[in-house]
Amino acid sequence: MAASKLIHTLPGQMGLPLEMPREHYDLLHHEQRGVAIYWSALAKNPKERWIKLKPGDPRIPDLFRASENKEDRFISVNEFYGWRYIRLLSSLRANYVDMDDHEDMYEALDRLADARMPGPSLVVWSGTGMHFYWLLEPLPPKCLPVWQRIQDKLIATLKPVGADAAAKDCTRLLRVVGTRNKGQEVPALVLDGHRWSLRQFAFEVLGRDGQGQKPGQIRDIRTRRKSPDKAIQGSIYARWHLVYQDLLTISNHYGNRIPEGYRDKWLFLAGVALTSIATRATPENEREWEGVAAD
Repeated sequence: MAASKLIHTLPGQMGLPLEMPREHYDLLHHEQRGVAIYWSALAKNPKERWIKLKPGDPRIPDLFRASENKEDRFISVNEFYGWRYIRLLSSLRANYVDMDDHEDMYEALDRLADARMPGPSLVVWSGTGMHFYWLLEPLPPKCLPVWQRIQDKLIATLKPVGADAAAKDCTRLLRVVGTRNKGQEVPALVLDGHRWSLRQFAFEVLGRDGQGQKPGQIRDIRTRRKSPDKAIQGSIYARWHLVYQDLLTISNHYGNRIPEGYRDKWLFLAGVALTSIATRATPENEREWEGVAAD
């Protein structure tokens, strides 16, 4: 069944249709704190192709009004300090799963239910598949290691229904609701307006992984602390994230010009760190090889 027809035949209690680009933006970037990146892939003018949207940007109403029924428009899932680099991450807004070539929402929801996983807040039919979003209370960058573990678990759970294992990075762009993909509309349905705290969501997703992890080990790291949470300190994501931050500190110390004889080692370690905390697409983002976006 086509996505648009499915929305209009769903039971009344199932959810509310989301049809406008601005509604999608407001839902995802509620109480915006950083910069959201908007990408118009087909814009002829380079200045109109990539747009940085700050909180309260006066261009937002007109930009998203002009996006209605337009082809290939994307928005960043999360927020940044200027550009979509991991090192410039400002605020985590949602976890997501991109399911390629799969539009059966009920089958995907059944897969989550069988795994005792929480259902998504929002489902978007992208024209070639579906995007599931789990909306979060705005989280600071230090929450990235736990966010990434949650992301990995959700993707693994939905892999049998087409979850894209490469679409797991915090810098990802996804299609804007109310736009089009090769002529196909991009509609959406709000299933639950609840925004998860990290503590709640980590318990629901990671607390039942069957690997002996106690739910109490996942703590709310949104509170202000001088040192990382012990549960996060032990994760592989956290270790390599710290390594990457140290490498950036070294680079900044030398004015972004690593001394000769050490450049290859620095690049090697930075590459290993990035591929350990994100996807293979992320190092491309870090070098401004733009254009990584999910369909």
